[in-house]
Amino acid sequence: MRLAANNRQKYVSATRLGPAQCVSMLIDVQHGLDIAVPGEPEQAVHESAPVAQVALMGRDYARLRPALAVEEGQTVQLGQTLFTDRSRPNIRFTSPASGRIAAIHRGRSRRLVSIVIDVDPGAAAACTYEAEPPAALAKLTPQAVTERLLQSGLWTALRARPYDAVPDPAIAPRAIFVTAMDTRPLAADPAVVIGLYRSEFMQGLTVLSRLSQRIFVCARPAARLLDASIAGVSVAEFAGPHPAGLVGTHIEALSVVDEVPRHWHIGYQDVIAIGRLFAAGQLWTDRIVALGGPGALRPRLLRTRLGASLGDLLDAEVRAGQRIVTGSVLDGRTTEPHTHYLGRYDTQICALPTAGDTAADGPISGMLSVEAFERVWPFALPPLPLLRALLSGDLDRAQEFGCLGLAAEDLALCSYVCPAKHDYGAALTRSLEALHEPP
Repeated sequence: MRLAANNRQKYVSATRLGPAQCVSMLIDVQHGLDIAVPGEPEQAVHESAPVAQVALMGRDYARLRPALAVEEGQTVQLGQTLFTDRSRPNIRFTSPASGRIAAIHRGRSRRLVSIVIDVDPGAAAACTYEAEPPAALAKLTPQAVTERLLQSGLWTALRARPYDAVPDPAIAPRAIFVTAMDTRPLAADPAVVIGLYRSEFMQGLTVLSRLSQRIFVCARPAARLLDASIAGVSVAEFAGPHPAGLVGTHIEALSVVDEVPRHWHIGYQDVIAIGRLFAAGQLWTDRIVALGGPGALRPRLLRTRLGASLGDLLDAEVRAGQRIVTGSVLDGRTTEPHTHYLGRYDTQICALPTAGDTAADGPISGMLSVEAFERVWPFALPPLPLLRALLSGDLDRAQEFGCLGLAAEDLALCSYVCPAKHDYGAALTRSLEALHEPP
């Protein structure tokens, strides 16, 4: 079923030749909103304080049914399998550090909350992989690429629409979208990070091109992220306000989402990790995050590691009594004791005052029909019927109006401008959970 269609009234597009002599499309997003938040980070990378713990959190993986492969107290290596997907056991979730399993936390119905690892900074043991000569990357078979990504755990860097879950290796993608721009408040400039790892980024794109002949690198205009052409890789430049930098906007402008999870997406830092994996035979577990917000003492980019303990990372970095959000101020998550770690897909940490929230001016009321939703809505289908269906729990109508092709981040601006103060992202997540049928 067709869930979305290109809306040329909301996009102005053109095709041109980019600096790397690859096809480049310029798309001007007409609807959206840029939000100014104090504490804009300096766009320069600094080394963070070392962290004593890292964690994998179950909430980062939509509709996960984990089968644990470790127990508390066990020593693990960097890259060792911690658990697999019970429905698809070839999908592995691996350790981001060498050390000891400090705790395995579970919630209601024994749902996995987090696996916490005490990092051993002196551990030399780590899983290693065969390094490929650069010239050989473009000749790898799709099967070889898939097997290496599954073995290393880097397959979980990929996500698929609909449902925004880790894709099924048995279903080939129609296209892969590389998110190499970020229009959310207080975000890092991906061009700064890619500039430090340009060769690995190019190598990662070459590897991904073996999985699909349609790779879109989505970037800001004139970002100049590619220094050579790669077969099957096109640059799509997006101008305009947020959500011009979200993958949902990119897929809407360039393709169509249907019932089969065939459109994949991946962040630019994970493309760098894939390049390092295949070219050097090593797992790259660094993560460069933007620390910002009014509570940050020195807003800037920090180089830390995947799953870093925020208690260790933010020591002496934020003012006392701040609310810590991992992810964007628009769609991130306030941390709790067992989830006070950097999320798998997060490249932001925001320090915000604890006083005040979106409900500060009164109780939640019924949803109002206002033009504000249209002004921030970049998708073809009208927002109000979808938002009403999500709030009422009408799954058939929500599916009819395109909910399968969306993720919570796509509705964050709707929540921001909503006079009734509804959390449409949470309503969407509940609907997707109810609609999903495990494979």
